Amino acid sequence: MPKATPSELATLLKMVVMSVLIHLENRETGEVRKIVDGANGLFVVIPGWTDIYNQVQTIITKIDKERKQEIEEREVQRLKDLIVVAMGAVKPKEPTEEQPKAQPVPAEPTVLPPELSTEKAMKLWQLLQEAGYIDDNYQPRVSRPQAALIANKFFTVLDMEVQWSLFQDIWHRKNMRNDLSKARNSKTKNDTFIAKLNDLVNSNSEALDYVHPGAQRVHLT
Repeated sequence: MPKATPSELATLLKMVVMSVLIHLENRETGEVRKIVDGANGLFVVIPGWTDIYNQVQTIITKIDKERKQEIEEREVQRLKDLIVVAMGAVKPKEPTEEQPKAQPVPAEPTVLPPELSTEKAMKLWQLLQEAGYIDDNYQPRVSRPQAALIANKFFTVLDMEVQWSLFQDIWHRKNMRNDLSKARNSKTKNDTFIAKLNDLVNSNSEALDYVHPGAQRVHLT
């Protein structure tokens, strides 16, 4: 049997590779392998064909891996997109009056400034702690607007000028004036809290040495 020249084998390789690539554009790699295996039954008798067959199989294997990798990458991206959509659908629950925003816990015990540690002030702190509005470290256990209402009540009971910096320092926050404005703008939402806070102070006016507006002390002789 006459042997194919190197030029003829090169031409055959080029034709087979071109044919395989055309088939791969519209077929699965498994189908193209079957076609090549069918051609192998015809050309196997030609010396040098085995090398061509192996090269073509290498090309098919390479393309098969690339396709599988693309499928895996698309699946990974699809899962990522699903997670993003799911995370967007589950919104964090807004804090309620029963579930106030968590406040940062100071590393050291809170040191009260002189203005907030007078005898009268300490009585008010105690009342607020007993009511569950303030914890043992003098930190608020209520929402920011409600904490601003508490601070404002201190200014009233202690008959002192409004000094937000005092509470901003010990409660580690800023813009408490804005918190008070929010509390007043959403008064309906805070009606119950305001009423409880006023009742707490007014019912303990003797202990606090505080006369609330509209009240009049009766002195027995």
